[in-house]
Amino acid sequence: KSEFLTELNAFYADTHFHEWFVANEALQKDIVRAFQKVSQQIDIEWLGKFFSNNANAEFRLIVCPLAGVNNYGVSMKRTDGTSLLCPVISCLTYEKGQYKFDSDVVLPIIVHEFCHPYCNPLIDRYWEGIAPTAEKAFREREKQLSKQAYTNAGIMMYETFVRASVIRYMQEHYTDKQVNVPRLIQIEEDAGFLLTETMFEALTDYQAKRHENHDMTDFFPLLANAVNGFDIGRYNEEKAEKEKQLVHYECNIKDGAENVPAGDIVVTITFDRPMRPSVSIGMTTEEFPK
Repeated sequence: KSEFLTELNAFYADTHFHEWFVANEALQKDIVRAFQKVSQQIDIEWLGKFFSNNANAEFRLIVCPLAGVNNYGVSMKRTDGTSLLCPVISCLTYEKGQYKFDSDVVLPIIVHEFCHPYCNPLIDRYWEGIAPTAEKAFREREKQLSKQAYTNAGIMMYETFVRASVIRYMQEHYTDKQVNVPRLIQIEEDAGFLLTETMFEALTDYQAKRHENHDMTDFFPLLANAVNGFDIGRYNEEKAEKEKQLVHYECNIKDGAENVPAGDIVVTITFDRPMRPSVSIGMTTEEFPK
């Protein structure tokens, strides 16, 4: 800590940070005003009720455009036993001279980062009981998860618990037309978090039986049982069946073709459901025939 503070103070002085910070006061106020439209929509009470019934948590947000596309779930345990949750949020856009935060994008991220201080300690506390299943799930998607900086089974489970909790939040705060729960679960599983649906269903059960449990700590052994009931073999079989119905495309030029005549390249895309307005498709050179 001493080494870090020494370097930080040197940076502060060498870069004349204070003068720069003061000079950008108007910019800071513009960004805070833009962010307040999002922050007013956060249901802070839901977080406390959902996880712990603990009124000893204080919620703050650090809005940091310098973080680029990154966000961080920062928290601190005070000596008096209270907790401070203060995630660092970026996700800022700039359009036509105005700074904007898209609520549809930013709000789930804020809820995500606020969930981490609740979810991570529970995973740590019950880790030995879920480790074998978690390790199997991680090995199944290790390469994919590692590319996203989720480099071990424990981190994967932090994220899975949080992402399932965020979907619960969205389900309770939006209409069915606004949020497609199966699709949200599929997105997370496609990203490598194979236990998302398992944890989501267990959390749904937790909500339904809430009167039987004081808080999430009491319920977590049952959630751990649900995790341990996950069958990776059955999951892969069901996924293969589902993929037969998913989006696929064909091209009129076959892989490995030689002396291809000049003319149009025709790519035919078949969807499993109607596209929503404004949705686009990105294809790279890797997805075209050789």
